[in-house]
Amino acid sequence: MTLKKSLTAATAFPAPSKIGLCFPEHFSEAEEICAGVNKWLGQYAVSAWTLPLPQSFSETVREKLSSSIEETDLLICVGGDGTVLKAFELVSSRNIPVLGIRLGRLGFLAEVIESEIRQTLREVMENRSLLFERNLIDGLVVGHGASFSALNDIVIGRDSIGSTISMLAEIDGTLVAEYRADAVIIATATGSTGYSLSAGGPVLHPSERSILMTPVAPHLTRSNSLIVPPQSE
Repeated sequence: MTLKKSLTAATAFPAPSKIGLCFPEHFSEAEEICAGVNKWLGQYAVSAWTLPLPQSFSETVREKLSSSIEETDLLICVGGDGTVLKAFELVSSRNIPVLGIRLGRLGFLAEVIESEIRQTLREVMENRSLLFERNLIDGLVVGHGASFSALNDIVIGRDSIGSTISMLAEIDGTLVAEYRADAVIIATATGSTGYSLSAGGPVLHPSERSILMTPVAPHLTRSNSLIVPPQSE
């Protein structure tokens, strides 16, 4: 597998003219909030639409959802971090900004809470907001031709629970670690607060461009995370 990194930056975000609102399918509370936001946006010269996100994407469903978000300037996700990550699957190749609204108690990607919705959207619509770019990991499975992008992390492991893997890690062509573990997590700063953190990894600032390598339940091998500089491969 080969990995590469994109940059993190902040720029002024112009008021959008077309906004998408998405929520987890069959989540009535999130659906009601989306309807309320859609109605509130009526005071601005903006086109808005609402989209329920299913638990999984078949190719047919993916194509249907993808066609709905064409030319969208902003996608608002109501639910939690899982909703943001699922929406990312649809917009990652289109450079569409995502704004997460959190309904639960914990959220690192969905930062806006319900009581802050109107104030946050008012700032967005009045050109008083910033756009922050987050690092992505692009993965390539050598020999199989499969490629993918991840906002949070890529986990290298086996399908069956408890089966260990053996993995060599090279940085800039130099062998730096040999793992025998349940899995190895390759995480961005965004992903550092998720699975990697649960496995004992450090938390990186969202603007940090380095990448983490964190083993899961290592056996007689390196147990600490490696922080890989952004210019390395």
